[in-house]
This record gives sequence, structure tokens and C-alpha cells, in this order.
Amino acid sequence: MGGHHTKEDFAVRGKEPKYEVQIYTWKDATLRTKGVVSVFLCETFELHTTRSWDFMGFEEKVERNPKAESDIIIGLIDTGIWPESESFSDEGFGPPPKKWKGICKGGANFTCNK
Repeated sequence: MGGHHTKEDFAVRGKEPKYEVQIYTWKDATLRTKGVVSVFLCETFELHTTRSWDFMGFEEKVERNPKAESDIIIGLIDTGIWPESESFSDEGFGPPPKKWKGICKGGANFTCNK
């Protein structure tokens, strides 16, 4: 395999005079390897809850930064989660910041917690 250019691609230089470069993804190349059954690419996810650190017990192990952790509004909730989970509890929080111009609209099986 040729030189590594990105986390998902590598290039193989051809022997043609114009040095044509064929780009393959690591996934495709790995799938062609004898003995490989399947390949799953890693995904990086960002923290999207306020209570997750506490819920996972990190409050005693990780230095907290209340200033950086405050004044953040979550605007999207994926349907693949359980909103009643303790990690989403808003107990102890005040109202949304006054600069917030959004709305909170309840729906079927959803209660607005504004």
C-alpha cells in the first residue's frame, strides 16, 4: 500500500508516465484482504447532554469547568435515546438563558421542560 494521506484514504501511484493516482478507501482495501469478513469505520461522537459526566461517575475523576459547561442549550434529541434517563435530568437547573429565542413545544409522549 502507498503512503497514508488521510484517516480513510491511501494512494497508490501507478506506473503510467502521468503517475495517475488511484484513491481507495481503507474500508474497501481492507475488505479485499483475505480473511477479512467485515469492516466497521470508527465514528467520533461529541457529548450532547449536561448530566452525562455525573451519570457516568466522572465528577470525582475529571476536573470540571462550570463556566465552559454553562449556558449551553441542546436543540436536537435523537429518537434513539431514552429521555427519561437520569443523564438527561434537568433537576437543579434554572430557566433557559434570557438570550435564548427558541420555543419549547410539547408533543405525543413528550413534555416540554422549559
